[in-house]
Amino acid sequence: MENKYKKMEKIYYSDKEYQIEYEKRVNNPASYVTNLKIKTIWKGKKTTEEIPLFYMNLLEHTKLQEKIFQNSQKILNLSQKLPNLAIKLVFDTVLVNELLHTNQLEGIHSSKKELYFSLKEEKSEIRKQEKINGLIKKYIDIYRKRFEKIENLGSVSQFREIYEELFSNLLGEENYQLDGEIFRKDSVSIQDSSGRVIHRGVSGEKNILMKLNDLLLFMNQEDLPFLLKAAISHFFIEYIHPFCDGNGRFGRYLFSMYLARKLDRFSALSFSYAIQRRKEEYYKSFQDVEKRNNFGEVTFFVDNIYRTIDLGQKSILQLLEEKVEAMKKVHKVAEEVSLKNTLHEKELQLLFLYMQDCIFHQFEYISNMEIFDFLKDTSRSMSKLTLNKYTKKMEEKGYLQQIKKRPLTYRLSDTFMKTYHF
Repeated sequence: MENKYKKMEKIYYSDKEYQIEYEKRVNNPASYVTNLKIKTIWKGKKTTEEIPLFYMNLLEHTKLQEKIFQNSQKILNLSQKLPNLAIKLVFDTVLVNELLHTNQLEGIHSSKKELYFSLKEEKSEIRKQEKINGLIKKYIDIYRKRFEKIENLGSVSQFREIYEELFSNLLGEENYQLDGEIFRKDSVSIQDSSGRVIHRGVSGEKNILMKLNDLLLFMNQEDLPFLLKAAISHFFIEYIHPFCDGNGRFGRYLFSMYLARKLDRFSALSFSYAIQRRKEEYYKSFQDVEKRNNFGEVTFFVDNIYRTIDLGQKSILQLLEEKVEAMKKVHKVAEEVSLKNTLHEKELQLLFLYMQDCIFHQFEYISNMEIFDFLKDTSRSMSKLTLNKYTKKMEEKGYLQQIKKRPLTYRLSDTFMKTYHF
């Protein structure tokens, strides 16, 4: 952020001068004082007085918002250049990466391979990864544009419902069993890697309920830019910390769901990745809001969130640009093969899918059953028997080679890949 506008704690004032500067900021026509109140931190302890979060609208933030919208449009434009199977496979890659990083931020170990197979709902792998099933299912909601829960938030009990769905496989564990009627009633704190407490959540279920009701009122306001509202809401849900465990993943999921609905799914599925890249700045910007001498100013936290979104989008743009470039080769080879007149039209369509799978797959090749499911609602659909007949013929012609019988799975043959430099 430009040096012209500084955190209040960075400027030396007497107590009286601090108050005068605070009044100047909150009464500035460019500032917005929210209904969301927090207790600040002074010398390691929470103060008793509550003050409202406020935000100063800066020109730089307007530019950042515009950049985020432009990034989103570029993402949509690039993704439209990819065929449907390629988009599905790229989404799988991005989704696995996001799940990996939202877990890593909480110190939870999971490998990309385990997450990938859980995503594909392989029963043997799901049993190994049952602790993250709920999380995976909720992120699949983002992929499938199931936004009903976030669109119709009108009661604090809905936060609990989303939480239970998000951690459906962990609710039997002590840390996820809430001791209040809807939320926790005991205190909870966040510690850094050294064991130092860096945040204490709101104390008592009654107070949590009050704060969440305030948050709902804020989230349902229609006179605020949605990115600003999302950033401030993200801070406040993490400040409240309504659950005993899983608050970070819960808050990031809500934010991602909101971004997917308002921007695009790719931008939404790069949020945890980007936080992981900017982890120190993210947590510091959160703690700075709570410092007494910053008077609840959320401007710099919003700045951090905007830059985090932008970073995630840049990673997506780079990935999509690489995939679009790779698809040029697929189209070129498809044209060359077509001119040889050695394949039936249906076989050419299948070869186009296998070339995409060759370039974009992660840990295993696409099976015939998956191809059947992928094609069944399209104009290119065919029966399982017909599909198997064509892939067998393509193997005989040297385009494919079978690599698995159950489920029946083919990939491009070594000869084909060598000939066309795959």
